[in-house]
Amino acid sequence: MQQAVLTPEGVRCIAPSIGFHPIYTKKDRIRWAHLYLHLCKLGRSRTAEAEAFLEVWKMRDPHLIY
Repeated sequence: MQQAVLTPEGVRCIAPSIGFHPIYTKKDRIRWAHLYLHLCKLGRSRTAEAEAFLEVWKMRDPHLIY
């Protein structure tokens, strides 16, 4: 499932290579997509997908220790 995100260049549809787990809400998917784009912009394209997932999990479950 792809997530549409508004960027300065226009609307982009982004999806992780492994797809989204059903537990992710629409808000989580949008948050992941924005984090992913931000990390890619910073030049961390190789690890951006995994880092974005980690950040979303940190926001979902702040009581977990990473």
